[in-house]
Amino acid sequence: MRKAKIEEIELLRALAFLAVVVQHAIAHYTFDPGMTPADGVAIGLLLLAVKFAVPLFVFITGLVLFYNYDGPLRYGDFVWKRFRDIIVPYLVWTGFYFLMYHVWNHPDVSAVWEFVRLAVTGKASYHLWYVVMIFQFYLLFPLLRRAFVWLRGLLKARWQVYAVLTLSAGLYVYLMTLVWPLNVLMEAWNVPVLTPLFTKFADRNALYFVYYFAMGAVTGLALTHWRAFLTKYRTAIWAVFAGMFAYFAYRVIGMYQYEPAFRVNFDYLFLLRPWMAVFLIVSILALYLLAMRVGTSRWAAVIGRYSFGAYLMHAYVLRQTYFLTDGLLAGYNVTLRTVIAALLCAAVSILATMLLAKTPLGKVVVGVRDK
Repeated sequence: MRKAKIEEIELLRALAFLAVVVQHAIAHYTFDPGMTPADGVAIGLLLLAVKFAVPLFVFITGLVLFYNYDGPLRYGDFVWKRFRDIIVPYLVWTGFYFLMYHVWNHPDVSAVWEFVRLAVTGKASYHLWYVVMIFQFYLLFPLLRRAFVWLRGLLKARWQVYAVLTLSAGLYVYLMTLVWPLNVLMEAWNVPVLTPLFTKFADRNALYFVYYFAMGAVTGLALTHWRAFLTKYRTAIWAVFAGMFAYFAYRVIGMYQYEPAFRVNFDYLFLLRPWMAVFLIVSILALYLLAMRVGTSRWAAVIGRYSFGAYLMHAYVLRQTYFLTDGLLAGYNVTLRTVIAALLCAAVSILATMLLAKTPLGKVVVGVRDK
């Protein structure tokens, strides 16, 4: 029997996609010569407000997997389906970015090996690292599911679940402070594949995002209890979120350089920082509360359905929007140009994905096929 649809997922997935686009638009305008202190404050607050993008995507992945797969699971069929739906479109767009940015600029490079290297590392474009990271969770899902089901059998009382979640969150955040020594250790050992995964390609290591996936897993296994928990403690959750948001805003804006020229600095907002991890965990709780309160809508359903294909192409689309925002709108307020670029990119990417989904190759190109 097919399970009931989780209405909150549509809005959460839509918000995560829009947040990604906004972050990448901000990255383009971070060092714009027209940036003023007022722009710096607005851009800093906007960036802080959308930092949840990747952790929320990982959370959604864990939630959907554990909610939908609670019966027998054939590993080969499971992985093959994900390969078709995720890796095939990823390879198509890796090839696209490879031709656009690498072969075009370096025609003498051995094409086959260069393509393989870019596909494995996710370096064909700056945003494709996420696919390399998230697919590790799909590969490990059967093993992770066994571990979570076993753990659920041990935890009989609700307070035990809360205690394990809290302790594991503390352990996760604490271990993130050991990233630098761990990098040094792996570099000293120089283990093939493993060393780069903890050093050069640390952001592609699923281990650094595992707690967000675990939160999603707990939600998928006990959705009713999860909703009840958030509702019961909503005031405390919003208070902590607001307090941490204000703290990070104060720290970030305080790091700006004003002399001899104004420059912003967002180093304090890196994902792989301990206190940022705490803020992102609380952000997911707050966003889920928001999704429960707002409910679903047609626009959220559309963005959510086509978000993966739009994500794959948005880096190219965003680059094209700069011809408008840096050309026709040159000299205008930097914050305004950032927002226009992000909104235009999101709209065009979703629309293009919808159109491609109606073609016979929709499943191959954007992971969705509409009849």
